[in-house]
Amino acid sequence: MAAILDEAREAGNVWNDEAVVVRMCHWMERDQKVTPLKDLQGLIWEEGYHNSALPRRMRPVDHAARGDTSASMACPTVRRATSSS
Repeated sequence: MAAILDEAREAGNVWNDEAVVVRMCHWMERDQKVTPLKDLQGLIWEEGYHNSALPRRMRPVDHAARGDTSASMACPTVRRATSSS
């Protein structure tokens, strides 16, 4: 975790913890693919997966054990509203 914070400080050109949090939020809001943010998100997913804290529909499913090799994740279908204009 310390390495991620150090990398975020350098990438965001900020040097205190509060500024790092603000910069991370800024990156998330803009869906920026910044290495320290992606690393932190990966740690959160890993922790949630190993502690079963993620909703079941978001956890990887062993499709091979079920005989289905066409998908690797069990994710809900997202329907987006479309305008007809």
